[in-house]
Amino acid sequence: MRIRTCLFFFVVMLLVVFALAPMAMGQTVTLNREGPGTYNKFLVADLGLTGSSGKANPIFSVRFTNTDPGTNYSLYIEVIDTTGQVLVSGTTGSKDGASIPDDVDINNYQIIGYFGSGDFTVNDSAKRYKDILLATGAVPQGTYRIGVKLNPGPALQTVSYTIEPPYLQPVYPVDVSSTRDALVFRWVTNIAKNGPVDLRMFTDPRGNDEVQKGSLLPKRGITESSLAGSTVAPALMDGQTYYWQIWGKITTTHGDERVEGPLSRFLYFQEFSSVQYLGLSDADKNAVKDELIAILAELVNKRAAKSIKEYEIDRIVLDNGVVTRDEVFAILAAIKEKQVKVNSIYFR
Repeated sequence: MRIRTCLFFFVVMLLVVFALAPMAMGQTVTLNREGPGTYNKFLVADLGLTGSSGKANPIFSVRFTNTDPGTNYSLYIEVIDTTGQVLVSGTTGSKDGASIPDDVDINNYQIIGYFGSGDFTVNDSAKRYKDILLATGAVPQGTYRIGVKLNPGPALQTVSYTIEPPYLQPVYPVDVSSTRDALVFRWVTNIAKNGPVDLRMFTDPRGNDEVQKGSLLPKRGITESSLAGSTVAPALMDGQTYYWQIWGKITTTHGDERVEGPLSRFLYFQEFSSVQYLGLSDADKNAVKDELIAILAELVNKRAAKSIKEYEIDRIVLDNGVVTRDEVFAILAAIKEKQVKVNSIYFR
């Protein structure tokens, strides 16, 4: 009877010890988005994983819990498109769990400092993205996920981002004359969500010789997609050709960045005048389109050439400035004769 009582007491003591001992917990990884969910420009270098940025660009953060001392950990990171295609991937250096801060948010640009540099590359399998990424450093339009996994550790975690490249299209007046009464500047853009825009006016087709007239020009802080010409008309001269441009800000992975829309030409008259068209003629536009189709067929493929046959050319700009007929055809001839190298071709 005494022996049984002792055994029972021993079993009870073991249960109490196990109940009081802390339960062993596995590693946890928390992934958070630090920047906005939508960017106009997303540069891979701004992730800070390749050492080419050098700026503190908070895009995402990672928090670790319960890493084990004596265990070497590395961090696998990848950028994935909506089809599951891995565009950029790599693994950091390794670090002992005792040196990984517990419950501390580590931003993307701090990761290499904690784990050591690794190997991050644009994957060969992402062929349709690779040339764009290598040429521009920017992720194309679309929705993407950043995946993070601690090795060894729990499963991959992801956070999503949407890339909406900026557009700013002048509508009126473009390559046309206008009178004071008819003059209303209009444009369409997706950058207005980032704040007001400015209207700038120049007398030079390359954006030199800005017209600056006190509060009249430049016109700052415009919150709409139009501006009555009467607000700037006192600064304009009758019979003068002007070039107007919209300036605004876009959201990028390294902060807000100023962008400038294409320069648009118009001829100003104070009083009534018949409408005059200043741009390329319809025949010129059709000739340019034919040249583009031929170039696409040669440099890309027939499918690419066929894809633009149903489109019409609205206008042509060179370095955001007004371009003449002779300049356009000289550039197209240089491309056809392979005097210049074409890195990419896209239309907007």
